Amino acid sequence: MPLLRDIISCGIKGIEVYSSYHSREQVDFYKEFALKNKLILTCGSDFHGKTKPSISIDGTDCENSEENIISRLKELLI
Repeated sequence: MPLLRDIISCGIKGIEVYSSYHSREQVDFYKEFALKNKLILTCGSDFHGKTKPSISIDGTDCENSEENIISRLKELLI
């Protein structure tokens, strides 16, 4: 957790919560951390075609992350 706090102090505004590499426990941890620290929750599948054949497009459960990203970006711009 100290590393994440150091990263936040550098000015990041979001963190990849949903990833095809994260376990359910990791998603829960990053989601809670992001919400507590008012960070944008992002989602990535890390799909790179045949270089990562076990990962498919839309291979993560992003739980309304699009709405979250848009609302947080609006907050940051205001």
